[in-house]
Formats: sequence, structure tokens, C-alpha cells
Amino acid sequence: MSHNATLPAAAAADFLAIDDAREAAFAVLAAANRRHDADHDGAAYAAALDDVQAQFAKVEALVAAAKRTYFPRYRGRLIVTLGDALLVSPTGRSSRLVWSRRDDRNA
Repeated sequence: MSHNATLPAAAAADFLAIDDAREAAFAVLAAANRRHDADHDGAAYAAALDDVQAQFAKVEALVAAAKRTYFPRYRGRLIVTLGDALLVSPTGRSSRLVWSRRDDRNA
């Protein structure tokens, strides 16, 4: 069963963009860590980490906007990670998969 079938097409596109932005932020972090391991320049590493924080702030803003748009009444959290979007209950005891990149590939 496709979890994406119940979402508007715009939601799937938004979740895909969020997941891509998250992957790009982690790539920036990995590159910063590799550069720091190679040259041990603390100032350059600090600047790179500022860029990483900015990238993750953009991801958080995209997730917040998607939650307001597609799940405005939901009191729990929306998490987009590793190709999936999940709604997590306010207590954290349950979750529901609402989008999967795998479903988009198989559609």
C-alpha cells in the first residue's frame, strides 16, 4: 500500500524537497569534517559549521511549513528523515508513516 496515495501531489513534492535538503545538509557536514580532518584549521571548521547550522535551519523551516500546511491540527511532530515522513504523537509513543520516497519511486 502506498502511503503517498492519500497526500496531495504538492505534499509529496514538498517532502521530497525536504528530504533532499536534509541530505544536502548532511553532505555539507561530512565535507566539513573531512576538510577539518585533513587540515586541522579550527577557524575554517567553525565557519563551515556555521554553514551546516544554516542548512539545518532551512530544513527545520521547511518541515515546520509543511506541518502547518498539511497537518495544521496535529499536535505531535512531523519528522522527515531517510526518505520517510512520519507523524509522531505528542507523547512520542506512536508514529504514522505519511510519505515514503520508496513509494514515489514505485508509483
